[in-house]
Amino acid sequence: MAARLVLTAGVHDMQTLLHDPDAVLCHLLSDDGPIFGVLSGTVVLHDARGVVLEFVLAPWTPCAEAGFPDERVRMLVTTKHRVFVVPQDADDRHWKHRMPKREPGDFGELCLWYPKDPAALTWRWRDGSFDLLSIAHRHLQYEEFWRRYHVWPVEDAPHGHGKNALLTTQMQEAAQRWER
Repeated sequence: MAARLVLTAGVHDMQTLLHDPDAVLCHLLSDDGPIFGVLSGTVVLHDARGVVLEFVLAPWTPCAEAGFPDERVRMLVTTKHRVFVVPQDADDRHWKHRMPKREPGDFGELCLWYPKDPAALTWRWRDGSFDLLSIAHRHLQYEEFWRRYHVWPVEDAPHGHGKNALLTTQMQEAAQRWER
């Protein structure tokens, strides 16, 4: 089993994010920050309900060379263990995996994982804020790839309700390997 990077002082922990978002931002924005491409981060809101952070994320190097844009995204984290990742200035672009805004209060958040996927293939609260931001960063790169090349660059989760079938042997094996 692959070793996981353990960060000092639990700064990736979701409870730390809820109680001290500035400490999380400080670590993310440091020269040796754990996530490539975090250009800036701001605490937009911090109160008893949760925290809202806004990030500017640079594209991965090959994507930057292809002209992919920097992305602005907000991460909403509630004290009830709910998370939403919402692209900013994004309504004029097409999205393959973004929730529709059907009524007031809908965020138009990114669909970052399929809820019926095996637990090994989804983000969980215990995975922490850095993993969540990494997943969001990756997702934004995939969305731009899809807009440009009309194909999702990895196995795509089926949509709708019902059992989610992992389509490829590689994803089935990955799910089994991480469940151990």
